[in-house]
Amino acid sequence: MNERMSDDELIERLRRTLDTEAARIDAPEDAWERFQAAAPPPAPQHHRNRRLWLGAPSAVVGLAAAILIAVLVTHGSAGPADGTDVVALAAPLTSGVATCVG
Repeated sequence: MNERMSDDELIERLRRTLDTEAARIDAPEDAWERFQAAAPPPAPQHHRNRRLWLGAPSAVVGLAAAILIAVLVTHGSAGPADGTDVVALAAPLTSGVATCVG
């Protein structure tokens, strides 16, 4: 009884056991109809996710503005020592505007 069985043998043995047990179960003729009648009605669909997505573009624009302000405050008006301009891209996905700093 201590013999090892392969995965395939175990799966086949479990399948036969479950088939045997399932064959012993009897259901009344109207079981499905009674189940459907007892099931709760489907919940109404709410559009909360739609409101969330409407706020996403505003959040992206606000984040881009905050990054631009942070770049301007951190670097100030002092440009690089060699006199070239520094270009900071502000929200390239939303506005496509490049701002020159310095």
